[in-house]
Amino acid sequence: AVILSKVDNNVELEIYIKKIASDYRISEASMFAEVLKKKKPRKSFERKLKINNNASLVRLKDNSKSKEDVVENKIIHDERFILSLVCVDNSIFNSIKDIFDCNEFSNEENRMLAGLITEKLVNNKGITAAELLNAVSKENAGEFARIINEECHCDDNLKAVLGKINDIKLNKIEKRQQQIIKMLQDGTHSQEGDGEKLKQEFKDLTLEIKRLKNI
Repeated sequence: AVILSKVDNNVELEIYIKKIASDYRISEASMFAEVLKKKKPRKSFERKLKINNNASLVRLKDNSKSKEDVVENKIIHDERFILSLVCVDNSIFNSIKDIFDCNEFSNEENRMLAGLITEKLVNNKGITAAELLNAVSKENAGEFARIINEECHCDDNLKAVLGKINDIKLNKIEKRQQQIIKMLQDGTHSQEGDGEKLKQEFKDLTLEIKRLKNI
């Protein structure tokens, strides 16, 4: 850990830790934790350790990301979870098909995957996690594989998907609220009346958040 703590390049550091963890069959999370203890904090960059519910996911995050970017990343992750779990358990689809709208997914790849899943399951062909991974871009295949292997082990698959759908709604509302705040602060709304409309929309969104959290 002392030697690794001297590696400044974060990409190299992650590669070294993965290799050592694999060679010696030890936890990557514990390796990261020990290395971070040895490193001194920097003003321009904060290495933040985040471990998921299974204590296996470790990420290094740059504080320069805006809150809106963080929320967008949460939305993308939750969509990937839903896509993955539906491929693991096709039976979920019949319960959510009325709200499984391909156009509502946040980016082009997720929309494409949602369309593929819908086409397969509507025609009763079925789709497997392996087929999903074959359709995913090389850039994101590793993340989908991690979600399938580490997160798609739920006591109640339908409940897990519905929970993520609700989380996505909440995060989309939060993202819109951040956009409204930015528009009001920098004056990008063109007229006085527009400002009042944005403020009212913000209030309405706040009420919707309360409603969704009580579901």
